Amino acid sequence: MTTLQPEPIEHVVAAIQQRWGAKALRRMERVTAHTSGLPTGIAALDSLLGADGLPRGALTCLSGDLTSGKTTLALDALACAQAEGEVTVAIDMTGALDPEYAERRGIDLARLLIVWPQPPALGLDIARDIVTSGGAGLIVLDVGDGGGPLEGVARTLRHLSAAVRRTPYALLCLVATAPDRLGAALLRRADGHLRVERQRWLCDEQGVSGYEIRVTALKSRFGPPGQHITLPLALDERRSER
Repeated sequence: MTTLQPEPIEHVVAAIQQRWGAKALRRMERVTAHTSGLPTGIAALDSLLGADGLPRGALTCLSGDLTSGKTTLALDALACAQAEGEVTVAIDMTGALDPEYAERRGIDLARLLIVWPQPPALGLDIARDIVTSGGAGLIVLDVGDGGGPLEGVARTLRHLSAAVRRTPYALLCLVATAPDRLGAALLRRADGHLRVERQRWLCDEQGVSGYEIRVTALKSRFGPPGQHITLPLALDERRSER
């Protein structure tokens, strides 16, 4: 069997890169693998996701009604990503993100890129551009119950989901329990889908202190679907069970 020597291999690499660009061919030893997930700060949730957290290079959806807890879980994941030194982006297509509440969940607003796209459908284009620009981190895209048409964004969504899979970004999308066509399209393309449901309110001497939620893995490329966990969420500061 003939074995190529190091010098000829370098010549081949240099020739291909000169003609087709530096990214056309790279030595495997110089390619960094990102196989771990981004921790959410909640061990049981990380286990349910099946990738030690939100999987990198993947699109994960959280679905739920208003006050179900899906937004709080997303904010807590952003705070945990910041603690890990990751880039954090929130693209709010609903206009419902409360910066004060985000701070109470432990988020440093100075390190969070918040985008309120106008029109809202531009949120997909912005997410795609951030992903393709390089880097790594957590992007939360809140489409809510949508209400907008799917026309003109189907191609962008296809490009976005394909681009994410080639990067170390984790993309977390928030959709309604009964999604519109855009939310339904996101769920079809998602690598993971968690359903969030509020179970009951939690009370202490001062009144309502939080609520208990149930998170069910309806779809997962990284773990068995059908499993569920129950978690307490505090109304104010981040005091969820770890």
